Amino acid sequence: MSLSRDSKLDRQKKRSGSVGAEHPADLATSREFAGLLTKIAPNAQSLYATAPSDEGHLITLKIEVTSGMSLRALVDCGASNRFIRRQSLEDSRLNYVEREFPPTRMTVCLATRASVAVNKRVVGIHYTLEGKQYDDDFIVLDLDDQFDVILGLPWLRKYQPWVSWQHRSVKMPAVVHRTAI
Repeated sequence: MSLSRDSKLDRQKKRSGSVGAEHPADLATSREFAGLLTKIAPNAQSLYATAPSDEGHLITLKIEVTSGMSLRALVDCGASNRFIRRQSLEDSRLNYVEREFPPTRMTVCLATRASVAVNKRVVGIHYTLEGKQYDDDFIVLDLDDQFDVILGLPWLRKYQPWVSWQHRSVKMPAVVHRTAI
């Protein structure tokens, strides 16, 4: 008995729920870029941050923020922004600039599949990496103490470092190309 093409198509149904990269297929995909964050709906924003548990396969860096103080940074191409651990800001040696934004709530989706709603807080930090000076804004989150900073896709796009995923290393280019994000 052969099945007709129509009956095969009848049996195929659209999958609901997640279909990869932890993004549900049934969510609306229209998003507009609004500065540092991706705007989902008025007064609501959603970001992705990772908090993996297996450090053996991760790329980490030490970024110097002052003499005698460095922060442990995770390079994460799956994170949608740059994040800093709130507790790191409590160290008096760390200089940062509080950025002013209208009060906004945002939802951060962690790699653990948990979502946390937080008030948006952004700080500017000056740091050194491989002897070069950088200034970036970071979204403040309550991260565990595994990492102080998460350098996500906007950081990778802005600085275009040479990343060896096989050797888990990062080399910053001699000339930093700053591109619009």
